[in-house]
Amino acid sequence: MAPYVWAALVLDPIAIVVALLTVHLGASLWAPSSILDGMLLRGAAVVGLWLVLLAVVGAYDTRIVGGGSEEFRRVVIATLWLVCLVSVLVFLFELQTSRLVAMLTFGVGMLLLLGGRWMLHVVLRQRRLRGHFQHRSIVIGDGIAAHQLEVQLANQSFGYTVTSFVAAPGDDDDVEVWLDQLAARIHEEHAHAVVVGEASTSVRDLLRRLSWRLDGMPIDLLVIPALGDVAGPRLAVRPVPWLKLLQLDEPTLSGAKRFMKRFFDIVIAIPIIIVLLPVFAVVALLVAFSSRGPVLYRHDRVAERGGTFRCVKFRTMVVNASEQRHEVIGEPDRYIAERYRSDPRVTPVGRFLRRWSLDELPQLFHVLSGQMSLVGPRPMLHEELPLLTDEHHRRHIIRPGLTGLWQVKGRKNVSWEERMRLDLEYVDRWSVPLDAVIMLKSVYVVITGRGAY
Repeated sequence: MAPYVWAALVLDPIAIVVALLTVHLGASLWAPSSILDGMLLRGAAVVGLWLVLLAVVGAYDTRIVGGGSEEFRRVVIATLWLVCLVSVLVFLFELQTSRLVAMLTFGVGMLLLLGGRWMLHVVLRQRRLRGHFQHRSIVIGDGIAAHQLEVQLANQSFGYTVTSFVAAPGDDDDVEVWLDQLAARIHEEHAHAVVVGEASTSVRDLLRRLSWRLDGMPIDLLVIPALGDVAGPRLAVRPVPWLKLLQLDEPTLSGAKRFMKRFFDIVIAIPIIIVLLPVFAVVALLVAFSSRGPVLYRHDRVAERGGTFRCVKFRTMVVNASEQRHEVIGEPDRYIAERYRSDPRVTPVGRFLRRWSLDELPQLFHVLSGQMSLVGPRPMLHEELPLLTDEHHRRHIIRPGLTGLWQVKGRKNVSWEERMRLDLEYVDRWSVPLDAVIMLKSVYVVITGRGAY
């Protein structure tokens, strides 16, 4: 990851300098010269301080960079620390400055920093798909769960390539001999990481001894939590004298969380609808003149808490296509993506609309009405309900979404089992930053057209 870090070290100061100059030039049109005097000199100090804080919070840590939201979070934290520190310095030394100019500089700078890191992520993802920037990993375990882990890492381009599997030591095995064999395997395969997926021996004892053996070696030790797919935001440490307990919260959206998500939906959906009104009109005309039938397609979908709502989208199929669904698409299985790809019910204009996700635009009004959210599990057909297990029904504890986690992972290229897993993962992990990341990734997915049939 050294090339990625060096690229960030080049782009970050450029982003900060561009923010300083842009805001300074804009402010020079209206702000008094007395306020702007010496601002560029102070700006140079801000550049250095900003970069130092980015380094302090770990924004250049090779274990963090390229990893996704955690890297973005650290950029935001460094910026907030900078705002606090500059505010204290201005107060202590009674510096004359414009609060508006300072806040604009911090805001624009943070957006440019995040934009630069996002561009690096796009390039990194493409390089990883070609086999570069990979962490060669040895997985401890050889069961079904270990091989599923290999598939998940490969599908999601996390940058971890599994080179081999090593059976965990049994209760009667000599752990020291096993550790010697593992160390030899690491050396032979030039591994970068060891992933503990399962262990029959006491996990606590194995991890302690394994960490001791890897001490001083440039090897990452990763552990798949035994708590399964429990998400980080749901876990909290409950302090008890001489004991620490993990408290698992119920994954619900209520109170302040529900208000934040609803507020986010309305604030984003209204300007999108206003800007896209001409697009609505053009798409409606295309559908009306391309094939016989209504412009809009209405179908009952599963709503929040298992209810029903009438979902509306632009029609992309021939009339009475729903009656042909079972014989064309059939039951969900690993070949369902191919059947979607060659679905004969889709009209030529419908394929164009699906390619750019224009058929889903009317669902923005469902977002305004509160029937849907911008981000969430996609609304499910009622005929798909018998395919769900008891656990899968947890996806309906929140509103269905216009886009979701499984859509940014490949849309219709994602298998049914993976789709359910990602829906449950979203329910567990929900947060406003996660929604923002999914929406940004959705734009990228729509542009590339990956999985759109």
